[in-house]
Amino acid sequence: MNAKRDRLCHTRRMGILDVAEALSNGGMGTVKSIMKGIWEFCRYVFVPQRRPKDNSDSRMDRDILIQTTSSFAYKQGGYYSEEARQAYASYKPSFMEIKVPFDFQGDIDALSDQDLGVLFHEYVHYLQNLSTLWGLYTSMAEYGEMVNTYRAIQESGDEIVIPVRPFSTKQFERKKMLIDKGNGYSPFGENRTFRVERSKKVRLRRVVEVIDGRKVPTILCKLSLDDGTEMEFPLGACIIKESMAGMMQNLIDLTAKHENDDIPYNLVRILCEDNFGMVVKDPVKMITVCYMSLFSMSPGEVLINELDNANRNPQLTAKELLDGFMEKATVTMGGNKYPVYEFYGMLKDKFLDILGKTLTVEPTYIKEALDRADVSKGFIPILSILFGTGISRERIRTLMEGVGFPWVWTGNGYVTAKLDNEGEKESADVSSLMAHYMMYSYLRYPNYWRCCPMRHICLKGIIEPGDCLDNKPWEGKTCVMSMMADWLELRNKAIRYAT
Repeated sequence: MNAKRDRLCHTRRMGILDVAEALSNGGMGTVKSIMKGIWEFCRYVFVPQRRPKDNSDSRMDRDILIQTTSSFAYKQGGYYSEEARQAYASYKPSFMEIKVPFDFQGDIDALSDQDLGVLFHEYVHYLQNLSTLWGLYTSMAEYGEMVNTYRAIQESGDEIVIPVRPFSTKQFERKKMLIDKGNGYSPFGENRTFRVERSKKVRLRRVVEVIDGRKVPTILCKLSLDDGTEMEFPLGACIIKESMAGMMQNLIDLTAKHENDDIPYNLVRILCEDNFGMVVKDPVKMITVCYMSLFSMSPGEVLINELDNANRNPQLTAKELLDGFMEKATVTMGGNKYPVYEFYGMLKDKFLDILGKTLTVEPTYIKEALDRADVSKGFIPILSILFGTGISRERIRTLMEGVGFPWVWTGNGYVTAKLDNEGEKESADVSSLMAHYMMYSYLRYPNYWRCCPMRHICLKGIIEPGDCLDNKPWEGKTCVMSMMADWLELRNKAIRYAT
């Protein structure tokens, strides 16, 4: 990295756009060369149509992947404890990556109802990420933390301590606190079941907290588990997203009841049973209100407000509730109020600007996916398949083929990343985003075994597996991690793990 970028990264006021601009303006020849190398490597490794002669040679090490996913459970969101085969089905917000434990080459009709339900559950999370204010805003904040992690490494001297503590500012910490409040409680990472005791009512209460002078409304949910445990926790986006995805999954796979994991998958339905009796009769209404709540910085509060509205106006259909919300809801920013449709369009443009500068490549693939899922155009793909004749395999296929896929890691090591049925679209930006995620997750959220997040690629036979287990996985053969290490100049730094 040249002196110009070093100088830029040491200025006093350095936010995400400033750092990203430094990344894109300084040393561009080297940066673009490395990123092109990453893209070419990914094209070599991740060829969706390629099948090895022996599937057993390319199968993921499921134990390692399950362990890794479990250690990332809060960050990745949405693994299933009911069956081992579902234990590492996940979607990684911000980095647009789905993992499923079965073979999937893009043929939806070849999937069983159970497998389609699992894939659809994670795909719902993908669309929650792309098509809501909460999804875009929280992703932008995570990109900011990633860039600040890189800055901390740059300023660390000869040694880095893992997990790396990112550089931060008071403004950024305030943003993270607001996001944490909005996300609310997440049960992922807790080694237990969460069966709600249905003989006792789930109760809700509203409190107001002050964060840096700003009043933040919070909904607290109080309930009992079947083992006698009493719980009270903030209801937010984490539970709302999982409840929404779980309900949509159950519409296509009637066996997906998540009975051991009422929190998070069944909680919205359960609290409706106890508090909003006129809404619980219609799962499409519950799903729609969950989605509406993600167009707010206080998802828990909006969820309860809109469930109450739906309960008091049972004559309104789910679509009428959605249309009414989108027409009246506003977002306040800089003292100005914007309709949610308009604000989504503004946020989408900002998101693409930040992402492009962070990745140092044009986000063409991601821009196309965002354009297809853009709610500011008045069409909401994720809900359109529920209205009218209702959900079906055909409508799910139309949705997935219409919007396209992010990276999809499958049970036997293949990757699908395409926007069109006709074939894969060039996706240097998605490859670059994946490469950033692998390095960022290793540095910021190391798994318990300290193995490389790319180990499942090594187990495909592309790279020697032994290279993945050292404290410096980038010192083996050329791979995504070694290219990212060159970009971050990690080879000359000593690595120490925090105790």
